[in-house]
Amino acid sequence: MTDLHENASKILIVDDDLNILQVLKMRLQLMGYEVTACNDPREAMELFAQNNFSLLLTDQKMGEITGTELMEELRSRDPHLPVIIMTAFGTVDDAVDSIKHGAFNYIEKPVDTGQLKAQIHMALERRALEQRLAMERDLWSRAIESLGAGLLLMDAKGNINRTHQVPEELLIKTTKTPNPQALQSIKNDVLKMIEEPRLKALQTGKGQSMEYRDTASKKWFLITLTPLRDLNGKFHLTAILFLDITEVKTAEESRMEQERLKGTLEMAGAVAHELSQPLQAILGWSEIMLSQKAPQPYKRYLESICRQIDILKELIGQITSITRYAKKDYPGSLSIIDIQKASTNQAS
Repeated sequence: MTDLHENASKILIVDDDLNILQVLKMRLQLMGYEVTACNDPREAMELFAQNNFSLLLTDQKMGEITGTELMEELRSRDPHLPVIIMTAFGTVDDAVDSIKHGAFNYIEKPVDTGQLKAQIHMALERRALEQRLAMERDLWSRAIESLGAGLLLMDAKGNINRTHQVPEELLIKTTKTPNPQALQSIKNDVLKMIEEPRLKALQTGKGQSMEYRDTASKKWFLITLTPLRDLNGKFHLTAILFLDITEVKTAEESRMEQERLKGTLEMAGAVAHELSQPLQAILGWSEIMLSQKAPQPYKRYLESICRQIDILKELIGQITSITRYAKKDYPGSLSIIDIQKASTNQAS
């Protein structure tokens, strides 16, 4: 493990007793830390604004401003600042209360050097860990934003613990600004759809995924559910990621349409070729029979045949000019090719 002293961690000491202040400063300097000593809490606030301190070591009782009050002020500026409170006999209760307000720990006077060294070392390690976790959270947040994705954490009971950039299309539209922290603000159909996969993810420890299409916006979302363990190894949260895949789905549909068009054109060419020859033969024989001055009513029948063949010839022409995929509903079938809309001659 890298020695924390190599980074010359800067420690701010605050105590209104000058003798104690100087002794502590020398002790910490011998430990390898860069130390700034101050006997006035207000001056300490000014110094903090001008420097980057890694830790605050402060007395609890200092006249108008207590160590807890100083801690709260400085931690409002740096939430990761570890604070160790020094307390004299009879003020331990105050020091314990300061821990509830965010202090790392307290140490009683007279201060034991070994105990102080250990407390500072642990406090700086925790600061480094919190900063690293904050950086990782920020990195993941920016990564999620760059993907155009939304994220929410849901506990085992289905309550939402945290959200980040949940797409508006997944929220219930209300007259008020939607609150993504509230469970009822997520669309009911989305909640119903993810409920079974969420429970399955928690039970099996395996991720689940599905696709969701918002009918109003016509957007597609890929939803992935990943179970998360607690410190005891039990799956207690589900990370649910919403990724907008509308462009991917649009490209996929376009590719499928191209494949359908290719098949349609190949079929149209084959059908037109196979039909044209027998139709030409039928038309030819009909015209020959008409030229022989066929008696009535055969002449009328032959003329009707020739007219129907002309219609078929026009239909074959439309088939050979198909340039796009189009379909229409047809009784007894899901759909059929709409030749008029698919034809170049008829397409608008």
